[in-house]
Amino acid sequence: MKLSLKKSIKYISLFVIFISLKINVNGQMFPDTLIYGDTIYLADSAILNSNSKIIVFFDNEKYSVFSSQNLLLINLKKWIKKYDIDWDKDLLKLLENENKDIIYIDSLDYTLLQKSRIEFRWANLMENKKCLIYNKGNKLLEKKIRIEHFLERNNTGKNYKLLNEDLVLKLYTGSI
Repeated sequence: MKLSLKKSIKYISLFVIFISLKINVNGQMFPDTLIYGDTIYLADSAILNSNSKIIVFFDNEKYSVFSSQNLLLINLKKWIKKYDIDWDKDLLKLLENENKDIIYIDSLDYTLLQKSRIEFRWANLMENKKCLIYNKGNKLLEKKIRIEHFLERNNTGKNYKLLNEDLVLKLYTGSI
């Protein structure tokens, strides 16, 4: 099969454009991850009251990320009303049955799908100033977080980072 000169030039041009999109002005290859982001303010301790049951989403030697159980349940109920997702309904039942004053998400008996749904609710709480991040080093609440939207190979997602670049949550939101 013989290609016409016009088609050959078209294919070569497309190939050159594709390669040039992967190379920046310094001749270096772009990484497989594309990132852009926004800095947002976090909640302050006013979101909690003396009767609040605490949900701990993340806890390590440096940080504790938490919210109130009530705020998480309200968030879940709104999400269920809007999207009617069965996994969220199951998660709601699981969380409503927890009677502890401090609930560590990692200690719950949940499925991988429910874990994914928890991460989406956690991210939504952070984005809507309904989540706190306690810095154990300086014993203060973090005031801001950076949300970086990324495209990584065939996946889209968000990194939730503190201003010092410590990663709090990596959330995969879809595939392309």
